[in-house]
Amino acid sequence: MKRMFVVYGKKDSGKSHTMWLLLSHLLKEGAKIIAPMYHVANPFTYEHIIESKNPLPDFRAVVDWKGKKVMLLSAGDYLVHHYWGFRMHMKWAIEQDVDYVVCCSRSQNRKGSIYKELMDVYRGDILADEDCFWLEKVDKESDWLLERDKIANEILAKLKIAVNR
Repeated sequence: MKRMFVVYGKKDSGKSHTMWLLLSHLLKEGAKIIAPMYHVANPFTYEHIIESKNPLPDFRAVVDWKGKKVMLLSAGDYLVHHYWGFRMHMKWAIEQDVDYVVCCSRSQNRKGSIYKELMDVYRGDILADEDCFWLEKVDKESDWLLERDKIANEILAKLKIAVNR
């Protein structure tokens, strides 16, 4: 794994929404899903994501983008879990020789949290502070969607730089 990017925030801050937006942007940029999506059958369209008033489901997707494997993992609650365990998905990513990982995490830095694992294990060469994107809860729906899309585009821009090196 060459590099990680993290979307983190409190519960219901829009982490999964942001990941769905990022996936839709990657697909528009020519990325192809190369491993079956985990937990959902097909990706949502950008329009569906923007119009959705309800929380979107967590997912894992691996795309080929410009010859590199990029894994998106929206589940950010459980370090160890039979279905959404972060460690389980990271082990899978290493076995699949994924180049880049974009994942979610709740913001709590406590024992057993994904955030603590990210900071203790991956921080450094793979995960830099500037590659962690904080999501603040926003009351106005229009601001909320704009902020999520802005962060998805910021991650996309960083991925473009990393992939084109």
